[in-house]
Amino acid sequence: MMTRFTNSVLLIAAVMGTAMADETMVLCANCTKGEGCSTDTDSISFSLPVGKCYSPLQLYPESGDVWGDFDVLDECGALRMKRTFYASSDGTCTTETDSYELEYDTCLGPFGLPRPWGVFTCDDDDKVALQ
Repeated sequence: MMTRFTNSVLLIAAVMGTAMADETMVLCANCTKGEGCSTDTDSISFSLPVGKCYSPLQLYPESGDVWGDFDVLDECGALRMKRTFYASSDGTCTTETDSYELEYDTCLGPFGLPRPWGVFTCDDDDKVALQ
């Protein structure tokens, strides 16, 4: 299920009837050090699962221009999050291909047009020690 709001597009999904953990990824065209993406009127926000493999294209089928074809696993650490990519594209996270540690509440990118910048946040309850 997706819900759209004006100004900043907010996409919220439930996976198989269960609520997702509190990781938010906001993409925007104009990101600033002090404000992040909060002042961009054309930002897009995704609520993503933490500690569970997902296929971005299955989770958000109408936003294919944002995502790659492959599975993702996000883990929230105390100071940064770890995003791991896999060769699979069916939500099974088979054969790790790459991983990155990303800082919270920081303009990151560029990712690609039309919203090349992103800001990641994780709810404190989801933060664990990263391996």
